[in-house]
Amino acid sequence: ADAAGSESAFALAANFWDGVGGNRSIVDSNGRSLVDTEGSVLYFWDAEAKEMRCVQEIATAGAHAWHHFKMKGRDYLAVANYRMNTADGGSTTRGYSDIYGLEPATGGGAPVTAGRCRGASPLGYAPLDTATRTRLPTFGAAAITTFAMNSSAIGGRMLYMVVANYHDSGSAFQPQSKIYMLGAPTAGGFAAIGEYETFTWPICSDTLGVTGDGRSDIPCGTDAACHVHTCNRQCVVKRVGLFMETACKCSNNHAQACRVDSECNANITCDVQTRPAVEVRYSTCHATQGVVAETHSGSDPANLVSLCQVQALVVQAPHAVSHAASGNKHLLLFASDSDSPSPL
Repeated sequence: ADAAGSESAFALAANFWDGVGGNRSIVDSNGRSLVDTEGSVLYFWDAEAKEMRCVQEIATAGAHAWHHFKMKGRDYLAVANYRMNTADGGSTTRGYSDIYGLEPATGGGAPVTAGRCRGASPLGYAPLDTATRTRLPTFGAAAITTFAMNSSAIGGRMLYMVVANYHDSGSAFQPQSKIYMLGAPTAGGFAAIGEYETFTWPICSDTLGVTGDGRSDIPCGTDAACHVHTCNRQCVVKRVGLFMETACKCSNNHAQACRVDSECNANITCDVQTRPAVEVRYSTCHATQGVVAETHSGSDPANLVSLCQVQALVVQAPHAVSHAASGNKHLLLFASDSDSPSPL
């Protein structure tokens, strides 16, 4: 949608090779220099004129594919770069792929992109914020996709990114493809994880917003899952006539007298609750995985993305990846150029 809330159609062309030569080195009056690979181009479909209009050129390196995704109400575009220039005029697949935020312009303004493409669009001039960038290391990246999946452990809908790494020019071994958990960077090395600004999930009513006792925002499926408290604290046995009577306190409330467990679980229900997205320390994630997944540059933190690697997969020469879901089952399908030791 543009700044006015109207829907518009855009297309991104991933230019991999110009058909003449890959990365070339030339000699001119300034000495020897490199000629970059062809960049990618953002187009706008002008329904009235019935034509595609060139809006913005984006510097890419052997771009194989672009992927659009939304996180917390914002639009992002990720490019799978296959190769990068080397100082000797050659190329290497040991490079980087990038994630950019889509920043619709609220006013008119003037064209800001250099090159052949300077067109206006319903999102303004150059709506892709290339000055702010999230960069992650890849090895001949051929495809990127994202998918959302409910997490009962966290109690929210999580967003993941899959990067298919096709070839490592610096090794005889197949590079691993990666799955990352995505988040929006906050202060102090933290990131707000999840697909949306808030989590909507069934939570035990006695744990909502509770801190300090290890039972904060406990996800649940039924009321019975929340009825975990027992009548077994500070028990006192008294003789009442010919009988012995035991009186205890609840494990969740030492001021509440009880005789049976059900008294301690009365009025505790499993209800759908809306709460702020969980924040996690991404530096801890990086330390656990032994790798810093991404680097950030630019001045607009809203257009940056935090990545936490959650799994590495050995897939032989994947050139495409897609996601499908049915009920609680999620599938990742890789299109491979050769037999994979562990098909998915």
